[in-house]
Amino acid sequence: MAETQPSVIDPKNAWESQAFKHDRQLLGCRISPCGKFVFAAAADQFVHRWNLADESHTAIPGHTSWVGTLAFHPDGKRLVTADYVGGLRCWNYADAAPKPVWSVDGAHPNAIRALSVSSDGKHIATAGQDHIVRIWSAADGKRVHELTGHESPIFCMAFHPDGKNLVSVEQHGVARHWDITTGKLVRTLDAGLLFADASLNGGARSCGPRGLTFDEAGNTLACTGLTKISDGDRRGGGATVVLFDWKTGKQKQLLEAKGAGYAERAVFHPAGFVVAACLTQERGTVQFWKSAGGDPVHSLKASCRDLDLHPDGNRFAVAEWERFGKSGNNASTEKLEEFQPNHGIIRIYTLTAKPPEAADKKKAK
Repeated sequence: MAETQPSVIDPKNAWESQAFKHDRQLLGCRISPCGKFVFAAAADQFVHRWNLADESHTAIPGHTSWVGTLAFHPDGKRLVTADYVGGLRCWNYADAAPKPVWSVDGAHPNAIRALSVSSDGKHIATAGQDHIVRIWSAADGKRVHELTGHESPIFCMAFHPDGKNLVSVEQHGVARHWDITTGKLVRTLDAGLLFADASLNGGARSCGPRGLTFDEAGNTLACTGLTKISDGDRRGGGATVVLFDWKTGKQKQLLEAKGAGYAERAVFHPAGFVVAACLTQERGTVQFWKSAGGDPVHSLKASCRDLDLHPDGNRFAVAEWERFGKSGNNASTEKLEEFQPNHGIIRIYTLTAKPPEAADKKKAK
């Protein structure tokens, strides 16, 4: 009898293995360090948790506005979330009915757009519309530093894996590297090619870098966004992942997406490829590149705002949205009582070949 060949992780094998629906738009997603749960930030006042094993759902109250961003603490027990009115919360995420371990109201005077937790577990960084980066103690939520110097809203942020350095990027593409021990600015990096001014083509001036991620070794920093505008908005091409050499601070590579408006978030897969969630007003894709660069080697259709890898490396989650909810039409053409807000879906994809039993189960449905 021939031996069974081990499954191979390959982007071209990717298939949808689970889906979790919600009646509000999802603004972000993360898979827990334990691998048991997927969490979502949503356009409501809840943090949402789905159990990947039994698919049960828990809506966790505690915020007073849309929950925009979330990140896990490296202790594997805590989750940190932030909302659109400056609220910051810390939770023991696996509790049956999680309640805030600590909370900070008014951490910023308006929306918190970016959130990151240091790898040593000591600090939490937040930033947003007020152009200010604030550093908090992860133990109790007390403020440690306030970092100033940005001149436009801060859209994304990431701690270096060493836990001592932080990068924050503003809308205009200026990336600032901070020493967290001293709270001092170390240097600036240039991500200006990701500031595409839509107002030049009659659109809103709202584009800029969307996400920051370090590779595991901390040698490469990925910054996502778009480099050009088409048709006066973000419907055209230009979705790009810029890879920076951390040591020199220089751009070393551009990963350009195919047929996508802007890249929201990119992650480094340990098998040696980069995965990015790309989105436009009408459609979206998940695109894959080899770490060495070149054109994407594969893409999946998905209107995704965010994605995250499972600790097993074989799965990833995508936070997807359905434009204008069930109706699929522009809100201005609908009666108020008929209008449905944008809906959200968390899709789980598996990167090894679909087993026969999964294919048979799908046919049966």
